[in-house]
Amino acid sequence: MPPLRRRRFRESLRFKLLLVSLSLLAIPLAGYRYLVETEQFLRSANEQNLQQKAELIAQLLATQQEPAFRSSFSEAPAIFVHPLAQPIDLDGYGEEWQPLLDQAHSYSTGRLSFRLLSGIHAEQLLLFLQIRDSTIRYAPANDLLSPAADHLLLQLRSETGVLRRYRIATSAPGWFQANPQQQAGPPIRGEWQESPDGYNLELGFPVELARGGLSVTVFDQAAQQPPVVASSSGLDNDALLARLVLPLAAVESLLQGVVSDGERIQVVDRQQMIVARSGNLSPPHWLKPASPFEQLLRRLLPRPAGIFQTPHQHAGRLDAAAIHRALQGESTVSLQQSHFESAITLSADVPIRATDGTLLGALLIEKSSHEILSLQQRAFARILSTGSVLLLLSVLALLGYAGRLTGRIQRLNRSVEAAVSPDGRILSNLPAVSERDEIGELSRSFGRVLRRLSEYNRYLESMASRLAHEFRTPLTMVQSSLENLASDPDPQAQSRYLERATEGSRRLSLILQRMREATRLEQSLQQAEREPLQLESLLQTMLEGYRVSFPDVRFELQTARLAPIDAAPELIAQALDKLVSNAIDFHQEQTPIRLQLTPLPEHSRQRLSVINQGPTLPETMTSHLFDSMVSLRGDRDSGSHLGLGLYLVRLIAEFHQGHVYAENLPDCSGVVIGMEFPSTTNKD
Repeated sequence: MPPLRRRRFRESLRFKLLLVSLSLLAIPLAGYRYLVETEQFLRSANEQNLQQKAELIAQLLATQQEPAFRSSFSEAPAIFVHPLAQPIDLDGYGEEWQPLLDQAHSYSTGRLSFRLLSGIHAEQLLLFLQIRDSTIRYAPANDLLSPAADHLLLQLRSETGVLRRYRIATSAPGWFQANPQQQAGPPIRGEWQESPDGYNLELGFPVELARGGLSVTVFDQAAQQPPVVASSSGLDNDALLARLVLPLAAVESLLQGVVSDGERIQVVDRQQMIVARSGNLSPPHWLKPASPFEQLLRRLLPRPAGIFQTPHQHAGRLDAAAIHRALQGESTVSLQQSHFESAITLSADVPIRATDGTLLGALLIEKSSHEILSLQQRAFARILSTGSVLLLLSVLALLGYAGRLTGRIQRLNRSVEAAVSPDGRILSNLPAVSERDEIGELSRSFGRVLRRLSEYNRYLESMASRLAHEFRTPLTMVQSSLENLASDPDPQAQSRYLERATEGSRRLSLILQRMREATRLEQSLQQAEREPLQLESLLQTMLEGYRVSFPDVRFELQTARLAPIDAAPELIAQALDKLVSNAIDFHQEQTPIRLQLTPLPEHSRQRLSVINQGPTLPETMTSHLFDSMVSLRGDRDSGSHLGLGLYLVRLIAEFHQGHVYAENLPDCSGVVIGMEFPSTTNKD
């Protein structure tokens, strides 16, 4: 059987259904375009309004709060002081500081490092320090000033310029109290606790002591002479004390008067430290919570380009690119990712300039998109009405096409039932179809199956006559020999009759043996295991055996290096034996038998041929030569041949998804019989 033409994807039923299903894309595409255009229009209007509002507030701050901004002008390092909503228990463990730990200031010098957090509550400045120290050296209980002990030096400068130094050391973990070393002043109290990485300190004192600056220096005495030192600013250098960034009450009071619902305004100084904050991005009180369906819709809707995450709500410093541009005098409008229900937040960043052009800081105003989302929900309701109509039309189109497919399948079912009688006889072939999709291919497959069944039924019907023909000659030999043996008393004649009877019996046994061989092969095909097989190597091996077994016959080999096939080697060898045996029986003496292996690249197959010079095939027999019990041997052949050899070759070829062929040579000088196999690379 020639190889089937591979069906192209555009001819398949899946491709046709895909084309019909594309009409459903009109629904989400229409909704997508409508929502995007609506959101773009509303966002564009909000951008203009928000930027204008930010510029007005910036002008108001520059006019009314210029002294407050100028007081923060300094090149010294800054420490942000977080406003605390409730007092902190000074226990040294820092549990209340957990939400702020990612905002801690880090300092390190070589092998020593520490982190610092500061907060303010009720005019009390609270500090939390985490010091990494593998070996802690405590001071003797009677000498807290011992230079061999780990300790901290805390330098505080008041708003009036009074500098106080506190040396903090302890003889054991727990509560401690430190007094100023030189100047008079209140003591500082806190808690010293060990941690897995070193130790923690938590302490507090009036904020008035440090409004002018603060410095923390850590001394590690662990086998170091001199000790390892890490400082937040500089050791014994008043000018390098870090300034405390405290909320500007006057600025925050002004912001509270202009902030709206769903807005947040933040003001930063020239070092990007937040000096004032007002408002929040929570949804307005009148906005209903989003339903699960609305939340899903928001996740599915595309977000505009340029979105970045909003800063942490406890951040003390804003480091966004828009803030950098604002501090360089450039106003920008950008988008941020809100933490509330995945909403989008609009942000306007503008510089704050004094009347003389001096840059005082920057203002950031953010507005949530919850109002826009509510409008989008109403717009989506309109989309649903339009989309429902489109969906209905699409469903009707799919139902119509599905009905057409159902009709084709039902017609195929009726044709198959009409082609087979109730007793299993094949009455007719299926009508030809032109469609090349899956249903058309199924109809053609049914047609091929029915044709094969019809041929098999004819084979069964004719088997009795074929068997009678094959058994008639040896049975006649036995019967006539026995009759003559009984009637002829001549001993020599009786001997000849016995030989003829024995020959007839031998031929009957040979017929039965070959029938059993065919049956065993059909059964063995069910258990045969395949493996990658190189036909070139197999032919070379078999050729050597043929030359030894048939020394009077000349063999030739014409082969090529081809890809392996997926086959059972013993079955291929058995089929090749049948072909060679057939060629030897019919070849002309003194002519070679050629074994040939050639590629068929257009079909990704390989052809194994056995060619012999001799009598040609009748044109009427080429299509039936491989049927069971078909033989072209004449009376000159005294052997018993059932015509099963080439039938077995066909079974083996079909087991390997191949097919057999037989044809005369172009010059009619002989016959070529062989098999075609698919290459492994062509296997699905």
